Amino acid sequence: MTMQFLISKVYAQAGTGSPGGSQGALPISNPLAGSGINNFGQLVNVITNYFVTYIAPTVAIIMVLYGAFRMLTAGGNPDNFAVGRKTVLWAIAGYALVLIAAGLVSVIQTTLGPK
Repeated sequence: MTMQFLISKVYAQAGTGSPGGSQGALPISNPLAGSGINNFGQLVNVITNYFVTYIAPTVAIIMVLYGAFRMLTAGGNPDNFAVGRKTVLWAIAGYALVLIAAGLVSVIQTTLGPK
């Protein structure tokens, strides 16, 4: 059975409405203009700042807690304790890498940005 009902075509046309009229572009307003985002660079900055401020620390904290839990519940098994320790270590290293990358992006933007 083919799934042709899921595939449909959409046709759109902009113009003056008269048969011989000239075709023009549809004006599309910026949906983010009210939030102060006027170009792609600003959008990338907002997304990056949100990631560095909220998402990365949350993931790092969860991973550190998970690693600590693995260490506490190792029950004397050195392999499980080592897995927990590595989890904590890599969570901290990953968050440090995120901070270094954000700082590097900031330095590059300041150096190469408009004067």
